[in-house]
Amino acid sequence: MKNFKKIKKGSITSPEGFLADGIFAGLKSAGEDKLDLGILVSEKLCNWAATYTDNKIKSSSIDYCMEVKGKIKGIIVNSGSANCCVGDQGLIDSREIATKCKEIFNSSAPFLMSSTGVIGVEIPVGLIINSIEKFNIDSKGGEKISSIQFGRYGKKVLHGMRLSSAGLVRDGLNIIIDDILLEASFLDDYLKTFCDLKLYFIGLFCPLEAVEKREASRIGRFPGTAQSQLEVCHAHGVYDLSLDTSILSPEDCAEKIIDRLASGAPEAFKTLRA
Repeated sequence: MKNFKKIKKGSITSPEGFLADGIFAGLKSAGEDKLDLGILVSEKLCNWAATYTDNKIKSSSIDYCMEVKGKIKGIIVNSGSANCCVGDQGLIDSREIATKCKEIFNSSAPFLMSSTGVIGVEIPVGLIINSIEKFNIDSKGGEKISSIQFGRYGKKVLHGMRLSSAGLVRDGLNIIIDDILLEASFLDDYLKTFCDLKLYFIGLFCPLEAVEKREASRIGRFPGTAQSQLEVCHAHGVYDLSLDTSILSPEDCAEKIIDRLASGAPEAFKTLRA
């Protein structure tokens, strides 16, 4: 305990790299300045630890958290319902809410969930899910980070694009697909759709400072989009070739890609499927 330093007037976001917000979602009766739903988000995927109760009767939110392995993006906390003694539905609800957080924040890593309130009352999942987008999570001194989100129809269109691309390859055409993997499910779809095809997986990297300059100089780009995409799009971490476009010219990148094609068969998708 000697290594701990007390922060005067500190808060949950005093540690560098964490963002938080609390809102009234209607989980409890309304009142002045009353909040009933909160979220804590790490700007980078983070390690975590938890101490769980030894009680045989515990919240389904705890059961869900005990399923989570590896790094996380954050945690959502609700009041009004402890999500306890509600049967199998409690775990189903926890997974659904955590998955929605993961989608909203374009994260490759999961969210944890914590619940407090009345025992034996199911969580109002609809209220919580509809409220997640209302969180005002800012970064960089209050500058809003924008992000791209896909609804059901948008994801259906993207799946169709991948099917069409695979069809062109099966018809004997060589193609280049330029895409950003904003959700883990997008990569899973590629792995399935191109399961019988030869595909080289090339990762284009760029430091945040450089990509933000490009973003600011291009018409129609929203500030903060690059930052929200930078971590999630490379979360899988496996490529046949990785290129840093901040130090390589387009011609240099093309030459390196040609050299990789000549050096042997692709391995990235095979590794990711394993």
